[in-house]
Amino acid sequence: MVPVAHGNDGGGSIRIPASCCGLVGLKPTRGRTSVGPVIDEISSFLIVEGCLSRSVRDTAAVLDAISGPFPGDPTHAPAPVRPYVEEVGADPGRLKIGVLTHNPIGAAAIDP
Repeated sequence: MVPVAHGNDGGGSIRIPASCCGLVGLKPTRGRTSVGPVIDEISSFLIVEGCLSRSVRDTAAVLDAISGPFPGDPTHAPAPVRPYVEEVGADPGRLKIGVLTHNPIGAAAIDP
């Protein structure tokens, strides 16, 4: 019904509905968007503000618009090198894939 809708996420409230509805849902890293002006222990460490949208480009544009700290935020992420919307479709360069061959805490075996 709309191209972009507000959402906040502490345990999947953006990502899960987006995945069920064919939308883009991004949970920004803590400190990327402000939790202000209402800041409490739960919102400052669990909940982040974001959106659900129809495209990655729309989500990137919203993230450009809403990212940044609010006075009193307990954490804030550094500013991006360039706007997120410019990252859409950009060549990521050489990528690496990490594979665990052992369990670092030894709680269970890794299936071959």
